[in-house]
Amino acid sequence: MRKFFQRVLGLETGSNDSIKLKDVKAEAPMENLSEQKKRLIEDLILVPISLKRISDAVEQLGDLKAYEAVPELIKALKLMSEICRCDYSSEGICKHSDLHIDIGDVLIAWGEQSVPFLIKELQNDTNEAFVQGYLIWILGQIGPNAKDALPAITQFLETVQTQDIHIEARDAIEQIACETA
Repeated sequence: MRKFFQRVLGLETGSNDSIKLKDVKAEAPMENLSEQKKRLIEDLILVPISLKRISDAVEQLGDLKAYEAVPELIKALKLMSEICRCDYSSEGICKHSDLHIDIGDVLIAWGEQSVPFLIKELQNDTNEAFVQGYLIWILGQIGPNAKDALPAITQFLETVQTQDIHIEARDAIEQIACETA
């Protein structure tokens, strides 16, 4: 099983025989962050894979309003989707992991701070259906503060093939547009 994760997910075995992400670096400039924020971001992307520890890091980053961690939170969302092979459902959540909900809650709470990163990731057409649907759901939950995402969601709506995601995109547009009117 360990060799499978190493091969498929690009993981390597650490000296303490735990699995670590290989060559992953934070996109946000780390030199200007407090030590606590640096440690929490590193927990999110560099430590042995531990859902509890990652979940704790997500919660603490949310409490600290560490907006610079948004790209890494989105990467964690995508990685967890790949690991548990999530299927998108109209409920907008993965049935396999509360971590998706934790990340979504933080991104929603951060509102406008999250929107540019969510738009950028929504425009990445290499994402799996679950990730696309969940990003759209998060934008809809942010509401009027996500108005900058309306063109991206509308464009996505024109190309989406999955009915559940199509419904999610229409709902998100309504949530954002209704509250901005």
